[in-house]
Amino acid sequence: MSEPTAADVIGLGGWNPRYARVLAIAATGPFAVALIDTNGDESEIDIDHLWLDDTGRWRPGSSSGVYIPPVGVGDHGETTHYRYAVGRAEAPGEHHVQVAGAPVTVTAQAGGWWAWLALW
Repeated sequence: MSEPTAADVIGLGGWNPRYARVLAIAATGPFAVALIDTNGDESEIDIDHLWLDDTGRWRPGSSSGVYIPPVGVGDHGETTHYRYAVGRAEAPGEHHVQVAGAPVTVTAQAGGWWAWLALW
């Protein structure tokens, strides 16, 4: 199983590929979350949830706008199958954050954006 590509996320989310860009993706097993800059200027950030179907194709789940502070954990929560969080760090690389009171290690991408997902 591989994680969805940026092209998968943009296509499944129905985002305009001329403007949207994927900031971070986290995938574990048949589930993934992605952080998307929907218009290219970081003013509208969405989190998209995806799942892998029985044929091995990624499918869209829910999508919603999120607030991400300049540094720290933005949106976090849980579903029936996994816990997730998204946020931003001061720089790319490995960082230790608190998600709902639990310590978590995340890897920030360019711009400091990160996504984290863990199965139950």
